[in-house]
Amino acid sequence: MYDVIVVGARCAGSPTAMLLARKGHRVLLVDRATFPSDTISVHYIHQPGVARLERWGLLDEVRASNCPPIRTQRFDVGPFALVAAPPSANGTADGYAPRRTVLDKILVDAAAAAGAEFRERFTVQELVRDGERVTGIRGRVAGGQSIVEQARIVIGADGVHSRVASGVEAPEYGVEPSLTCAPPCGTPAGWLSDPRAPVTAWFAQPRRSAATRLAGQRRVDIELRRRAYVNVGKPKRIHRVEPLKTPVPTKERPDKRPSAVPAKAGRA
Repeated sequence: MYDVIVVGARCAGSPTAMLLARKGHRVLLVDRATFPSDTISVHYIHQPGVARLERWGLLDEVRASNCPPIRTQRFDVGPFALVAAPPSANGTADGYAPRRTVLDKILVDAAAAAGAEFRERFTVQELVRDGERVTGIRGRVAGGQSIVEQARIVIGADGVHSRVASGVEAPEYGVEPSLTCAPPCGTPAGWLSDPRAPVTAWFAQPRRSAATRLAGQRRVDIELRRRAYVNVGKPKRIHRVEPLKTPVPTKERPDKRPSAVPAKAGRA
């Protein structure tokens, strides 16, 4: 019998398990992934997050991974660029952008070092209940038999498609329909078009960064157009635009997803 079971061991679950274990609670931390491993994510940690890492005694490990501090930010919109230093938080002026293979392993190890029991490759199948009260989880390690673990509290830190949240029918909030896609500016984008529509244009603008416009007639007739502007509103989909006047030559058509760019050696 555990005091707490935390489902999900990345940047939300591991610190939760670590802090609870440091308070003396008996904690079980589970995740279906193995560590270190990557996940789709932004990497930049803002100053308040860096201040927490320092307070938890983990910032030196991030620095030791050869991850450089980021003290200024440059937002280049073409005709001009905005350069500034973000405000400090609790005396911390640096930001960091470690890879998730680095950060998540540091957090998982910290939770284990605090006394939490960690099980990777563990898939939660369902919540266990006693009447209306959740009393544990049923799951299994890859290739193993299904087992039940009991706890006074079960915490779901398992992401946007949380099995824990769906299991208790947690209310949703701040929900927006999926309308846009956002490749990095300059990325061939033929594979991102909507083949069902004769002409589709997307203004992909999450997180208030520079926008990318994709316009074309079919998947093989896509042209990537960059527009330098700052969009402070919500992403918008434009259903109809003028077709391309000049078709993209066959040899220039981005018919497949671009391969990843190798990371520079020695960078975190």
